[in-house]
Amino acid sequence: MRTNKCFRFQREMDRTTTAVCILQLILLYSLAHAAAERHDHKPGCGEMERDILLGFKRRLMDPASILSSWHGEECCSWRGVGCDARTGHVVRLDLGPSMYNGFGLPSLSGDIDPSLANLTHLTHLDLSFNFVNLEPFLPSIGSLTELVYLNLSFIFLSPGKLPHLGNLSRLRYLDLSCSKGLEIDDLQWLSGLSSLQLLDLSEISFDKVGDWLTSINMVPTLAVLRLAGCDLPAAGMTTSRNNLTSLAILDLSNNGLHSALPEYWWFNMTDLVFLDLHTNSFHGRIPSSLGNMTSLEVLYMNDNELQGEIPAALGNICNLRTLDLSVNNITGGIRELVEGWSRCGTVGLEELNLKHNNLSGGLTPRIAHLRRLGKFSLSHNRMSGTIPKEIGQLSRLESLDLSFNAFDGVVSEAHFVHLWRLKALSLISNSLVLNLSSLWIPPFQLQILGLGSCRLGLDIPPWLRTQKNLSELSLSDAGIVGSVPGWFWNLAANMSLLDLSNNMIIGRLPRFFKFYSAYMVSLSSNQFEGPLPGFPAEMAYLDLSYNLFSGTIPPGFMETMHRLTSLLLSNNLLHGTIPSSICNSTTLHVLDLSNNSITGGLPACQGKSPFPGLEILNLANNNLSGKIPDSIGQLGSLQKLHLNHNSLSGKIPLALRNCKFLISIDLGENRLSGHIPAWIGDDLSLLMILRLHSNMFFGSIPPQLMCLSSLQILDLAHNDLSGPIPQSVGNLSAMIKKQEQTIYVVESTIFFVYSMIGEYPISHQESLLLDTKGRALQYEKILILVKSIDFSNNKLNGEIPVELTDLVQLQSLNLSSNQFIGRIPEKIGNLKSLESLDLSKNRLSGAIPSSMSMLSALNHLNLSDNNFSGRIPSGNQLQTLDDPTIYVGNNNLCGFPLKKKCPGEETPQAPVSAGGNDGSADNNIIEILWFYLGAVFGLIVGVWAVFGILILKKNWRIAYFQFIDQDEDDIDDGAKKEEDGASVHVNVQDAPKILRTGS
Repeated sequence: MRTNKCFRFQREMDRTTTAVCILQLILLYSLAHAAAERHDHKPGCGEMERDILLGFKRRLMDPASILSSWHGEECCSWRGVGCDARTGHVVRLDLGPSMYNGFGLPSLSGDIDPSLANLTHLTHLDLSFNFVNLEPFLPSIGSLTELVYLNLSFIFLSPGKLPHLGNLSRLRYLDLSCSKGLEIDDLQWLSGLSSLQLLDLSEISFDKVGDWLTSINMVPTLAVLRLAGCDLPAAGMTTSRNNLTSLAILDLSNNGLHSALPEYWWFNMTDLVFLDLHTNSFHGRIPSSLGNMTSLEVLYMNDNELQGEIPAALGNICNLRTLDLSVNNITGGIRELVEGWSRCGTVGLEELNLKHNNLSGGLTPRIAHLRRLGKFSLSHNRMSGTIPKEIGQLSRLESLDLSFNAFDGVVSEAHFVHLWRLKALSLISNSLVLNLSSLWIPPFQLQILGLGSCRLGLDIPPWLRTQKNLSELSLSDAGIVGSVPGWFWNLAANMSLLDLSNNMIIGRLPRFFKFYSAYMVSLSSNQFEGPLPGFPAEMAYLDLSYNLFSGTIPPGFMETMHRLTSLLLSNNLLHGTIPSSICNSTTLHVLDLSNNSITGGLPACQGKSPFPGLEILNLANNNLSGKIPDSIGQLGSLQKLHLNHNSLSGKIPLALRNCKFLISIDLGENRLSGHIPAWIGDDLSLLMILRLHSNMFFGSIPPQLMCLSSLQILDLAHNDLSGPIPQSVGNLSAMIKKQEQTIYVVESTIFFVYSMIGEYPISHQESLLLDTKGRALQYEKILILVKSIDFSNNKLNGEIPVELTDLVQLQSLNLSSNQFIGRIPEKIGNLKSLESLDLSKNRLSGAIPSSMSMLSALNHLNLSDNNFSGRIPSGNQLQTLDDPTIYVGNNNLCGFPLKKKCPGEETPQAPVSAGGNDGSADNNIIEILWFYLGAVFGLIVGVWAVFGILILKKNWRIAYFQFIDQDEDDIDDGAKKEEDGASVHVNVQDAPKILRTGS
């Protein structure tokens, strides 16, 4: 959202540096002297000019009596009127904010008399910050040719087009900013303002202006140019060169300019002191030519789409006092930048804001050279490593925000040794360990302290009791165990923000909590117990969820908190009824009392209009009974309704159709009955989640539900529904297309706490119980990714509509325990995103489509207890689903993973003909080839094993050859004896003995 410059004027003035202010004061001073010099002794004003002023007064309403001095003969002494000291002509009319108390508050109203243009000697005219109508006066403004100063800014009833002002050739100061309704369609007249030094057209639309930069370039004398919030076309910057070499102040912020920043644009702007380009859509890299602007003191480039690394050339700008590059996509580190500044003789940097980028790397110890640094923010980046202790040398540091990074290591007292002025410190969401002595007395007095996710030890740090000015404190997820010391509750009495969530703190809350000044308290996910105390009247956000609080909700619990927007009491031990006083709340946006033991009915709030802004109502998992009251239809802003797991009965009230903004309805696990209303599909067009699981609804599924284009979870399981699935099921477009994950349904920020170190977002987590993959699963953070249909356990019949296969983004489909007949649609393979499919316990028949093997994401399948027949398809993902129970109860199925073989699988396959090619012949050849290769390889390995032993073992080698020699001798002897007719037997068993003798 663009920030309107008209309502941030004071803030912009505060951001302007001293040098810029001096420049503007010099300009104004010179213009004032050029306009008029007022002396004690000067001629009186003429009668004609006096009559013009009186006519001007008569047409104005003046409730603040600004013009009360306008009477008598001497008009030169009237308030806001100045005359020339020599001629007595009226040369100055100043009715701007300096004329009355209360800067920026309009005073005069009415029409500006056109006769004012007859004051032809006017050199200074200021009508700014008034509710006046310029329409009668504007056409003749060109006759005031002596004007040097013209200020018509913040004129709240300005009409139509601005006339050409080209003949006001003496004009040096022209401010038309924030004049409502003023239109400009041509800037060619600027070429006639050859002396113009200041031009401010902020918040005036340039929609009809073509090449704006060419027209601006015709005024090379400009020193100050402000075009903030003008809807400037980006083409001007990319097609025209910049000739404004005299500029000292340039403000092009809040324009939505979508282009890269031209490198050549900045070479000649060496005198620029102030440059504001924030809140545009600039992309690409930051031009390194910005480093040429050595006079630059203020540079705002935040809230753009800039990428790449910060150019090291910016480290050459030693005069820079403020650099804001926050909320971009900048990468790389900041080491070179800081080291560049450290080489400056005097580093003037006072504010460095780099939050919400993708910066990485570590902090260099040279950060200590930025001795004037007062505000330093690196939050929401990917910075890592240890925090250098040299940061403790920055004695002027007032605000330090390193939150939401990946810093690790130890933070010690050395990191704070000279931080006397520190008022705001945030180290939230890092991996830091604070090693601080229990006797340590900090040199600072903090107002803001965020240490969430830091390891602080088991106790609340004792040094906190020295911080008397703390107004905001976050110690969430800090590993604190045990009870809260008494001194801490005294310290917390003056805090406006207190976050102790996600620890293991025990004990009770003090009874006097209602006397505290807090407006935001989060104590969730601890072990606090006891009854609910009273809370401060100014409380806006209260989160006590996930504790052990017991007892009832006090009758006037919420009446005292007249500003309460969010009340989270879920997951406690509360019982009793919901107090009827809740109907008196007019500020509540979020009410979560889920997971308690609350009984009774929902408050009817008859005759009242409760919760006009309620967005989230979660009363799930209680013991509520009775009907849903018709008064629920008065919740016109309701977006999420969770009443599941109760004992509610009756019908869904017709009045709920008035809740047009509903995106999530969970009424599961109740005793609701009747038909599912068709108006849900007609009137609740934003619905994304509809869960009516486990009720007593009957009748058919309304076809109108299939018109819900955003519906991504539809759970009607465990009811008494009958009839077919509507063929229009294929119209559920959210299950057909991939959608951008910017949807509010899962986690919506419901509360923002703004502090000196930035915003503190508080969000509500959506949670849903779904039956998928054969079991009940609780979905939270990934709920936005889930697309599911569950019609199981009803009496639905007919065939499965082929249109169901158009839902290509569907991830879970459960139609089990119904009475469906016919075949599975052949196009079931289209559901490429399907992870879970359950068609069990129906009357489906025929073959299982072969396309089911194309379901590559499938990891849960149940087709049991049907009448399927034929071969089970194989291949791809189906090969991993090898549980036979998937197909049990289908007696005519065969094939893997069942033991039952299909016909033909029991006998050997016939040889494949030359025309056929199923790969079996090739497989046989390959197997034979591998057999022979293995045999040869084994022989080679065996032979070399023997030879290797003989080579390496000398004694074995000797024994072997002795054995060979002996063997040869025996063979020779045997041969001789054979020749002699005798038989010889060689005893092979003697070989080991021979080997042993050689060892």
